[in-house]
Amino acid sequence: FQQKQRQAAEIEEYLKKQRMDGKGLDQLLRQKDRDEDWLLEIDANLAAKGYDRYALQQVVNDVRYAGYVEKQRRLVERFKRAESMKLPADMDYHQVDHLRFEAQEKLQRVQPANLGQASRISGINPADITVLMVHLKRVHS
Repeated sequence: FQQKQRQAAEIEEYLKKQRMDGKGLDQLLRQKDRDEDWLLEIDANLAAKGYDRYALQQVVNDVRYAGYVEKQRRLVERFKRAESMKLPADMDYHQVDHLRFEAQEKLQRVQPANLGQASRISGINPADITVLMVHLKRVHS
């Protein structure tokens, strides 16, 4: 397992350094229909190194989906920050524009302390939380 990880790290570094048409091979792998077979065809040096096929596939997948993973990481971070956003103890949820009636009723009854608590109330959906976030930013700006 460690050997495959080491090989994957070596392959990743190699792909960043190798250029084709002015772009790194790692960048070219993000294009449609580019996979480890394509990579081995266009780069004889890489093919000659005899890397483990699994390690090569892992690198190709990591490179291909790195943008999506980063986007998800940013969303999770944003959610973590928002989750701790405090809600006023005296907030009248019936006055929050665009909040569904069911959400208004439940939030008014429960009076959550922050968005994290609000998001865990049965029947409160992500759109309701987004409406609350927008409302809080508008009121506190």
